[in-house]
This record gives sequence, structure tokens and C-alpha cells, in this order.
Amino acid sequence: MNIGINMMVVPSARTGIGTYAVNLVEQLLKLDGENRYFIFITGDLPLENVNSERHHIINVCQNKSWIRRILAEQFILPFLVKKYKIDLLHSVAFSCPAIKLCKSVLTIHDLAYRVFPETVLKSRRIYYNLMFPLYAAISDKIITVSENTKKDVIRYFHIPEDRINTVLLGVSGQLRQEDSIDTRTVLSGLGITGEYLLYIGSLEPRKNLVRLLQAFALVREEVNIKMVIVGPKGWMYDDIFSSAAATKHKEDIIFTGRVEDADLPKLYSQTNAFIFPSLYEGFGLPALDAMACGAPVIASDTSSLREVCGDTAVYVDPFEVESISESILMLLKDDRRREELKLKGLERSRQFSWEKTARMTLEVYKEVYNCE
Repeated sequence: MNIGINMMVVPSARTGIGTYAVNLVEQLLKLDGENRYFIFITGDLPLENVNSERHHIINVCQNKSWIRRILAEQFILPFLVKKYKIDLLHSVAFSCPAIKLCKSVLTIHDLAYRVFPETVLKSRRIYYNLMFPLYAAISDKIITVSENTKKDVIRYFHIPEDRINTVLLGVSGQLRQEDSIDTRTVLSGLGITGEYLLYIGSLEPRKNLVRLLQAFALVREEVNIKMVIVGPKGWMYDDIFSSAAATKHKEDIIFTGRVEDADLPKLYSQTNAFIFPSLYEGFGLPALDAMACGAPVIASDTSSLREVCGDTAVYVDPFEVESISESILMLLKDDRRREELKLKGLERSRQFSWEKTARMTLEVYKEVYNCE
């Protein structure tokens, strides 16, 4: 079978969707010795386990513009599907060619634009509302990354349940607890000294960082601790910086921007607590990564996060600042509870692997290809 992997609208290898796409493809190439793979990309995505005889990387266009990548996906990719005699095309990031020339699988990570439309840029929301239901309707199978997203797809797109497979994401084996001179050097280089709370992710409304900063202001009145926010600017982030500037403890709020992937385990490992107060998550990879590095997790009691964290996190109401602040204070004052969450989180994180994600995805391919 000639399998095409459509990675053309993957934002980058360092986003949640990019992490999924790259790790899935690397494991597929490693595990599957029977099929030929044609990976369609735009720009640079690092891929390992590539065998030039069975794996073909086709860089369709070198352009970072989201609109141009969408246009290339719609008008160039169908031609390439026909040219390379693709039997099954897996589109890993929400969208696929509207012109269907072979069996198709579509991964839908979340429906944030429907559940919390105010957190998404208007231009993208219009496109998503117009096209995503079509993409879902024409796909032979849909992969969702959580049961929560599966329920949302059924609710909003009216897709029959038997056309949807939930395939949970994985955790990298490179994520582990770290405590070394190098770790302390990295933290110091980022301006982090002493004890700190941690958030890792993009800066955008859905991540609920304004309420997190308001909660931190209450925590800081009782505990001398810093708030470290790691991640790139996404969109509609001005309120986040305004909230940080408005608190009298603004000197204790550290925005690092994006940091190197190799340094993330160091940040996770040394934090007093990882806070993930999102309004909505399709899966919630940072929470899983935090557990794999031995960080106690405080997470929103919404969407998919209980699927990821199970009984290894403290859950909060993301709409209530007091709920967030009280849970942080409780955990900071309870060393025994923090240690319990660390051990439970480490154990739970071992249930997730990218190899398992890839094996379950291969089963979906076989089911679709063999279905008449």
C-alpha cells in the first residue's frame, strides 16, 4: 500500500500538533516494513527513520503562510496523490483536500473554534466553520486524540460513532526527571532562581493565562514564589501581558518565550507545581510531559484533561480564580501530597507512548484500506 501523510498545514514541529505529527510519522516509519510512505510537507520538519527506498519526503512548497499552505493542500496535493498512486492519505492536522482521490483518514485534535469561538481569530473561525465539517464528512475514518474530542465531533459534525477512532497521544522517552549542574545553569540563564510555579504552552486566550496570573497574585500574598510562563506568543495575547503588568508582584512573573526542547525537562523537573488551567484541550500534552518529568500537576477539570491525568492531578474550575489559587496554596503547603502526585504521575505517564499511538494508527489504516 502507498500511504500518504499530509503534514502540509502542521504549524511547526514545536507545537502540540507538530509534536504529534513528527512523533507519529517517525514511529510509523520505524514500525511498518510493509508499506511505502509519501510524506507531504511544507517547509522543514525534522524526520528520522527515513529509508530512501520506502520513504519519500515531498516538500510541496517552502512557505510559512498559513493561507498559502492551505491553498497548496487543496490544489497541489490532489495532483501529487494521483501522481504517486497514493492508496490512503492520512491528513494529520484537521484539514484535507476537498478533492478526494483515494481512501482518507483525518485527525481532528479539538473543536475549540466551536466550543470556545471567542478564543480563535475571526478569519480562521470563518474558514473552520465553512470547511471542517466538509473535511470530516468526506473522510473514511476520523482519528480523535481523546474521547472528549470524539464526543465533540459527534455533537457538532453529526459523524456516526463507528467512523471515529480515538488514538491517544504519547510521551517521549527523553522526558525524565533532571537535577544537575546543567539544569541549574539553564534555569539561571532564564532568570529563574528559587522556587517557582510553571506553565508551558502557547500564549492565547484558550489557555486561560489571565485568570492564572490573577490566581498567582493571590498566592504570592502568602508564599514567596515565582510564576514562570514558557511558550511563544500565539494570538490575542495582549491581555496576558497587561494582567502581568497590573499586579504588584510583576517582578515575580517571568515570561521566557520559547525555549529549547532539550531544556523543557529541566523546567518541569524543578518546579513546585505545573499549572495547566486551559479552558479547553483536545489532549493536553504539556500535562503529560510534566508528569513524565515528575512534576505535580494542577489542571482544569474540563475537556480531555482527566483522560490524560487520571487521579494524578489536582483539578480546578478554570473559570474561578479562587479555585486555582486555593489549589496552588494547598499543594505548596502539603509536601506529602506533592510527593504523592509526583510518583503517581510518573507511573501514569508510562502508559502513554508514541509507539502505541503509531500501532493503533496502523490498525486504522488497515481497516480503511480493507473496507470496500
